[in-house]
Amino acid sequence: MLCVASSGIAAQLLPGGRTSHLRFKIPLTTTASSKCYIPKQSQLAGLLRKTKLIIWDEVPMQYRHCFTAVHRSLCDVLDKPDGGSLFGGIPAVLGGDFAQILPVIRKGSRGDFVAANL
Repeated sequence: MLCVASSGIAAQLLPGGRTSHLRFKIPLTTTASSKCYIPKQSQLAGLLRKTKLIIWDEVPMQYRHCFTAVHRSLCDVLDKPDGGSLFGGIPAVLGGDFAQILPVIRKGSRGDFVAANL
């Protein structure tokens, strides 16, 4: 089981928790076509192959392109087709309070904040 959180404070509260950016090597700037840097022969790739469950806390704080980057990378590392199961077939528990906070979009409108989370 891998425990990650979108913020460092929340990650400290999880057993063995890390931030999602640290654990999955999510780029700081993401786009719709971003991928995480996880070489197939790395220790992280080996850990991901053994993972049976991902617990991701504070999900509403994460920008949506981070999820697509993790999905693409896990499909690649686990040799699953990209159109297959979410996160390469690894079950994921996504938690957080969707009314609490949305991702930060500099100089964004209310619509920009909501769209970043869809």
